[in-house]
Amino acid sequence: MTGFTFFIKELKEIIKTQKIFIIPSIFLLVAFSSPLSAKYINEILKMAGGNINIVLPEPKFTDSYAQFFKNFNSMCLFVMVLSFMGVIVDERVRGSMILVLTKRVSRTQFIVSKFTAAVTFYTLSFIVSVGACVYYTYLLFPTFYHENLWVSFLIFWLYGVFIISITVFASTITKTHMMAGVIGIIGLLAIPLIAFIPKIGKYTPGKLSELSTNILLGVNQASEALIPFIVTAALVIVLIILSVVTFKRQEI
Repeated sequence: MTGFTFFIKELKEIIKTQKIFIIPSIFLLVAFSSPLSAKYINEILKMAGGNINIVLPEPKFTDSYAQFFKNFNSMCLFVMVLSFMGVIVDERVRGSMILVLTKRVSRTQFIVSKFTAAVTFYTLSFIVSVGACVYYTYLLFPTFYHENLWVSFLIFWLYGVFIISITVFASTITKTHMMAGVIGIIGLLAIPLIAFIPKIGKYTPGKLSELSTNILLGVNQASEALIPFIVTAALVIVLIILSVVTFKRQEI
């Protein structure tokens, strides 16, 4: 069995599980609800305020995308961690890992294929949700396009890939689903906080999710995302290498 064959097998395994329904459904829920909440947030707040006279700024199409990034960060990435926290642990618990590794699949191919399959599935789901969000924003707002729109989506996509790499690493170094999930969730919650560290925080992965929104709102320039983008991509590679090295040292 070659590495590519094992990668295809992993994709098929994802399709056979509940992930094929859960992840795209949550992604689409966020994609459709974000433009709606951005468009009608003023009406909702006025209804909640009763007779209080509330003067609110008119919602903009950029609010739709800001809401999308916010909801995606709090809901979709959390679901991703829970869905893939057992990507390595499952094979170890079921005992199927030994069978796979004896069929000419190296330990490096094993980890890389698991990670690549998860990223591929995440990417496809992300593209569909982005398309739905952009289309719904087009329907609800007079304009929907920003010159840095696709840059913002690309930045946030990489942030999601980084979260997956943490999850794969956590699943590699632990022996239970619970520990893998705990490490993944701690990483998901802690990474944005690292962005607040003086001087170095603006170059860390945690800054990417913030920049995705701020670039559209005009708070930051797209060029400011270059260094944290490169740093995050490098950390993804480092985490996968560490996963491979750790896995090679483990007894199966």
